[in-house]
Amino acid sequence: MASRTGVFSSSVGTKIAIGLTGVLLFLYLLIHIAGNLIVFFGPAAFNTYAFTLESNPLLERSVRHRFPYLDPLNHVQVELLKEHRAQNPDEQVLRGIQLTINGISAGLRNTG
Repeated sequence: MASRTGVFSSSVGTKIAIGLTGVLLFLYLLIHIAGNLIVFFGPAAFNTYAFTLESNPLLERSVRHRFPYLDPLNHVQVELLKEHRAQNPDEQVLRGIQLTINGISAGLRNTG
């Protein structure tokens, strides 16, 4: 075990780890883009892709575990948006909207 740790503590090992991480992130990006482009192939292709995502138990569990944390933020955001649209000039309302946007996006970052 110490030999594996030693490899990543060197500058060459760190560069290898960063390179592998970059390649994996690039592959993830390509797969994600390909999934989004399915919408241009018609409803049948999009429905097939949606069913594939829906039947993924890991993705479903990840999203389900985030709901208890994201639902309250969604409700707070809706109320703050109602206040803002009612021409409420309070800066705290605008700041609250920005914070809920950041919180929701952070919660969905890994699941898209």
